[in-house]
Amino acid sequence: MHRQSQHAPRFVFVNIRGAYLKGIDSTGKVEVQMRTIVGKTDSRTPTMDTYATSIVTNPYWNVPKSIAIREMLPKVLEDEAYLTRNRIQIIDKEGQVVDPSEVKWKKIEKGKDFEYRFRQETGEDNSLGLLKVEIKNPLAIYLHDTNARYLFAGDERWRSHGCVRVQKPADLANFMAGKKMLTDDFFTEPDTTARPPKWNKLENRIPVFLFYLGADVNEKGAIVYFDDVYKQTKDKV
Repeated sequence: MHRQSQHAPRFVFVNIRGAYLKGIDSTGKVEVQMRTIVGKTDSRTPTMDTYATSIVTNPYWNVPKSIAIREMLPKVLEDEAYLTRNRIQIIDKEGQVVDPSEVKWKKIEKGKDFEYRFRQETGEDNSLGLLKVEIKNPLAIYLHDTNARYLFAGDERWRSHGCVRVQKPADLANFMAGKKMLTDDFFTEPDTTARPPKWNKLENRIPVFLFYLGADVNEKGAIVYFDDVYKQTKDKV
């Protein structure tokens, strides 16, 4: 962490095993801290050291193919209105929005012939919420807001498909940008209108670490231990 964060004004650290995030400045001081929702045991958040490139407000959710085929497509085949209820668009290979009535649903068998992708429109109902932090990696993993913010109140926070949902997205965005980019009102004011995404490129590369650590030190300096939720280690006798 020290090597990767050298010369960076700040960095972000996520402990998958503890399901929390810390934003730390160049002196080692914790500036922001929050709970997170991370990957389930069957869709684990991977460990990585990388960096954030931009912050996207009102992001689309481009549904990963695995989720589209395994989870969404069966629901669409059963009830086409599922798309409208969840504000999901069908996008073709050219990136154009397709009318659902033009898709030959009956000829699609278990996703083999599904040549499209699903994209959820922007807005509060979007699964990514109102903000996404893009981090450099080949796995389509990112940090984001959520439309199910009530989940942060619980202790069982290993519930995502692999991405990291953050409890205080405005605080995280402002910390990463090093300036007041957003206010909390951005997330609390009713917003039923789909707004176009806006990319805010970060002026500096902000290192981001996703680790799976069994222990950490709390605010009082005491060591705190975390359960091995992914069962990656075995007790030695």
